[in-house]
Amino acid sequence: MIKIGLTGGIATGKTFISHILEQDYNLPIIDADKIVGDLYQKDKAGYLEIIKLFGYEILDKNQEIDRTKLAKIIFSDPLQKTKLESIIHPLVWQETNSKLNKLEKDGAKIVIIVVPLLQETSGQHRFDKIIVIQADRQTQIKRLYERNNFNEEKSLRIINSQSTFAQKQKIADYVIYNNLQTATEIKKQIDDILQDL
Repeated sequence: MIKIGLTGGIATGKTFISHILEQDYNLPIIDADKIVGDLYQKDKAGYLEIIKLFGYEILDKNQEIDRTKLAKIIFSDPLQKTKLESIIHPLVWQETNSKLNKLEKDGAKIVIIVVPLLQETSGQHRFDKIIVIQADRQTQIKRLYERNNFNEEKSLRIINSQSTFAQKQKIADYVIYNNLQTATEIKKQIDDILQDL
């Protein structure tokens, strides 16, 4: 089974491209962000650890982790971000490995694992190939405004907290360019990658 890590900065189009890979190429997708979301649920391993670290003020009125409050803390304090990652990342890899084992038993030939912070977590050794999605900074800012209503300052704070495209490119086997490309243009890039595997 070929394990392909799909990564890129915020608002580069990871969800869009993983959707194409799943729907048009019938490839199984494991999404680290979805695993993180699950870990934040009340009955999951990350919930109590996050409360221990940040206190009960991180919860909303329903006693769920308020991801907006959490994001505000971690994107303004690198030390808090590192502490959170030290709790969450091992749990994410554990769940990812569990899903990979099941897919391998089910006979999957290629699996796409979407890991936004692949380089930041030094996870590149876990994959056979790595695809980095690239979008220029202005495109990222525009998408963050349209998707999340983030102003430029907030967008740049998040973008700057992640590794740059130049840094990500160092671990890339392949790059998908996703600025203003259509789905057809993206599929052409995907076709070239899959033919090379």
